[in-house]
Amino acid sequence: MSDTGPPLGAGRQTEGLARVRRALGFVGTVELWLALVCFTAVVCLTIFLVTLRYGFDGAIWWAQEVSQMMIMVAYFLGISYVFKTRQYIVVSFLFDRFPNRVQLPLYLLTQALVIGFCCIIVFNLIAIAESQLSMRTVILHIPRFYGTVPLLLASVSMIATSVYYAVAVWKAAAGHPERGLHDLEAPLLISQPVGEIEL
Repeated sequence: MSDTGPPLGAGRQTEGLARVRRALGFVGTVELWLALVCFTAVVCLTIFLVTLRYGFDGAIWWAQEVSQMMIMVAYFLGISYVFKTRQYIVVSFLFDRFPNRVQLPLYLLTQALVIGFCCIIVFNLIAIAESQLSMRTVILHIPRFYGTVPLLLASVSMIATSVYYAVAVWKAAAGHPERGLHDLEAPLLISQPVGEIEL
């Protein structure tokens, strides 16, 4: 029987939270691959354009807008994946000095701030969607709203991620108040960081 269970320490999660973690893990995998594909495509397209321009004095008329769109996808979906795996830079020398009973409220406040910030982005993007759909890009003449879709999707994904981490860590802390925040969060991670995935 193969081991398809949750990562170490996450077995104490409710089935509902475990399902949310797996769903967000799948979303994170899709985000990672889309970001990698778009970034690789931009690099290849740029190399091709440089070769075409300086070697053959030619150009591709649609390349700039396509590159910009792929960069937006790579950047925002990549950031969402980084947020899920907690690979961002954290200055924790001060935070780690707080007692455990203070760390948890600060952690929950941080998640609430992320949710609030991302909600503002989502609401504003939806508010301007109608006008952005009627405005066209200069080269490809596609609706400008398409350029905001990666940010919209990444923001929704980060809202779901923050809600998951807030609830999961809060529940874990209720059962183990003596444990530090890093010990509580580590087994609840949605996805393993890329560098730690075993092939």
